[in-house]
Amino acid sequence: DDNNKKASVKDPYTKIVVLDVSSHVMRDFSKNLDTAFNESDGVFTSDGESMFYTRNEFSSIRETKRAKQPNNVLIYEARMNDEGEWQNLGPVSFNFRGYFNGHPALSVDERFIYFTSNANHANKMDIYRVPRFEDGSFGQAEALGPEINSPSNEGFPFLTKDALYFSSQGHDNMGGMDLFRAVRVGTAFSKPENLGGVVNSNSDDFSILIDATTQKAYFGSNRAGTDMIYTFNLNDLDVVVQPNPSIPNSKPEVISEEEFSSSNLTLKEIIPYHEQSSSIGDKVLFGYDSFELSEANKAYLDALAKLLNKNENLYLEIRAYTDSRVTKEYNLNLSQLRAYAVKSYLIRKGIFPQRLEHFGFGESNLLNHCSDDLDCSEAEHAINRRVEYFIAPKSN
Repeated sequence: DDNNKKASVKDPYTKIVVLDVSSHVMRDFSKNLDTAFNESDGVFTSDGESMFYTRNEFSSIRETKRAKQPNNVLIYEARMNDEGEWQNLGPVSFNFRGYFNGHPALSVDERFIYFTSNANHANKMDIYRVPRFEDGSFGQAEALGPEINSPSNEGFPFLTKDALYFSSQGHDNMGGMDLFRAVRVGTAFSKPENLGGVVNSNSDDFSILIDATTQKAYFGSNRAGTDMIYTFNLNDLDVVVQPNPSIPNSKPEVISEEEFSSSNLTLKEIIPYHEQSSSIGDKVLFGYDSFELSEANKAYLDALAKLLNKNENLYLEIRAYTDSRVTKEYNLNLSQLRAYAVKSYLIRKGIFPQRLEHFGFGESNLLNHCSDDLDCSEAEHAINRRVEYFIAPKSN
């Protein structure tokens, strides 16, 4: 009946899917594991026969009404049967009943499961670890120590042979949830390192997964206004804790316009006490369908970072645009990636994330006549693939 129907795809619930990363084609993972509510965070044993995942305790609206209690989130186990279909084995024994339990992750040797729960603090999430034995049973779950679990929220653990990756609102944080890495030291972990502005934003960055063969990492972020999947190569990652906040009550050192003559950065009269925000140009241009910063772009941004570092009362708004080719939806997303590329570069140069705002406007506000379906040269299109900057003192 209606109370037992699968929730519509328009309902605000999650489900486990399979994504082909080459074709970007997505399909359902297992109808046997689908419920009317949430399923997520699937992690598999190396033989592909068992999985652990997060789901709501009750699987239907009718069951929830009958229980007359909160539909808590628990960790479940599933196993593949002889017909190659997944079968739910029920909630695992180490769940803390009455609390959130989720984000399961297997250690590389599969002897431990790491997960997230608020069992110790009703209003705070911590990362836990539980032994997993050869007969399929589990030991006693215990919270990781204060070197990992800060006074703020932690979650979304992921293990490699050398390190623990996780998300946190604490530690040396850049805003929202950041991704961290703690190197394994015996049976413990080192002090977590922030993955830095190349990866993290001042929004929520979470749920990292790493392909051990290719060293390609995937993670979730809501930096573009909605949850999306991003990727980077772990071999290219230079872990640096960025940055230090500006010193309260310090008097900014004003940098002169002459210091920026080589970069053509015009400061006009906005430094340091102009009451309105002012444009400082659009010197960063992008290639077609690209959000990669050129060496010329980086030289300009180095000068801009120097300006911001010497004038700590200044805040920057980054506005990115595209040309009119491809769809409006695609261009809007591309412009957001361009804006974030600029912001990430400035963060790596020591600018505190809270001083930077970034926006993507897609193909709106073209600087010339090159709108859809009009024949324009590449040079004319290139004018519209720009980033504009507006700088202003911090409002009191």
